[in-house]
Amino acid sequence: MNRMRAWIVSLGAAALIGVVVYSYAAESPTAASADSAAAAKTVREAPEIGAYAPDFALTGMDGQAYSLHQFRGKPVVLNFWASWCGPCKEEAPNFVKLQKELGSRVQIVAVNLTAGDSEKSARAFAAKYGFDFPVPLDDKSAAADRYRIRPIPTTFFIDANGVIQDGVLGALSWDDLSERTERLLRPASS
Repeated sequence: MNRMRAWIVSLGAAALIGVVVYSYAAESPTAASADSAAAAKTVREAPEIGAYAPDFALTGMDGQAYSLHQFRGKPVVLNFWASWCGPCKEEAPNFVKLQKELGSRVQIVAVNLTAGDSEKSARAFAAKYGFDFPVPLDDKSAAADRYRIRPIPTTFFIDANGVIQDGVLGALSWDDLSERTERLLRPASS
């Protein structure tokens, strides 16, 4: 009887070890990253790193119609802001400086969250800081909803193929903004 009991305990322990080893192998970082990479390839549009940036159709302060897709072929720095937002005021001069330094190498698009702002205040803000790039007005929160904007400012760094490479919640210092944009402009390594 003791032999039978020892045999059952040994068999149970071996089975338990097998389950633990199998579980560890199935959840290894290599397996997880392979699953993540496969999942990322199936995502069409999402406000996430590695996914295509969601498109939007908004009218700008200049009366022009803007969509994100119209900028395909050029890296885009997409910023969501409001005139009443303190951190937005802090970072606004950095976007103007970036535009002056990089010119046509990158497209800055500064979406005003007009649904929670006023167009008059947004225009005054853009004039005060000298915005010389597209400023679409998101008066119905269409773009904000597609990008799941909660804290502002929020900035996305989108490559020339329309894929989100980086994102920041909160104000960007000049050093951080310029470094992230330069990284966006670097050719992809093979």
